[in-house]
Amino acid sequence: MNVMKQSLSGSQPRRLLIAAVLSLALAAATAVVAQPAQAASSGLGKITNFRIVSFKTNVPIGVVAAPDGSVWYTTNVASGNPLPGGPRESIGRISPTGSIVEAVTPTFSSSPEKLTVGPDGAIWFTEPSAGQIGRAVFVGGQIQITEFRVTDGVTFGGGIFGIVTGSDGNLWMADGGISVVWRYNIAANTFTAFSLAGEVRPARHRGRTGRQPVDPRLVRQRFRAVGRRDRPDDHGRRGHPLRRHG
Repeated sequence: MNVMKQSLSGSQPRRLLIAAVLSLALAAATAVVAQPAQAASSGLGKITNFRIVSFKTNVPIGVVAAPDGSVWYTTNVASGNPLPGGPRESIGRISPTGSIVEAVTPTFSSSPEKLTVGPDGAIWFTEPSAGQIGRAVFVGGQIQITEFRVTDGVTFGGGIFGIVTGSDGNLWMADGGISVVWRYNIAANTFTAFSLAGEVRPARHRGRTGRQPVDPRLVRQRFRAVGRRDRPDDHGRRGHPLRRHG
């Protein structure tokens, strides 16, 4: 009996030691599991809203961050129908301190959209409704805009939507109007059109129906308002802007 008691009393410290080890292991495992949740919660950022200058009439469309810490954006008229004498589409800049400046695009109803930081450090943006791209710089507290008609002398841009700065130092644009990709060499001020097949496309700009060439001067006149029947459509004919002509 004495031997049995000694054996039982000798195993008790081992049991306590095993229980302590298991308790420490469980606590360590809990700490490891909880750590990512704490890190994730502490890494949440703060959202700050900025009210654009033209917020009463316009809506922001595209946005891009500039190397100096500023943020640039494009706006379109909220109604989708800019009218002479009414609100104008614009390019805006938010400084690192939060001050906002806007400038209207020189071409009326050009629908500025996507932006990119060019190899020259300027902000370049697309103007689909005008078949143009624009260049914006911030000088003396104001935005200065220069526009460029997208053409190689034969083909005219029909709907420049996407734009990006390539590793070759050129600007590249996607033209959904005539299914062409454009390359713009800033230094040489030259545009080159590439078809989706890869070859240079020397074709003339065709209209939406593909039946006849479009006068490039009419590309700017894309009137989207229902009921403006007295304005020419993309083919130079008068009638409802949304009506398809045979």
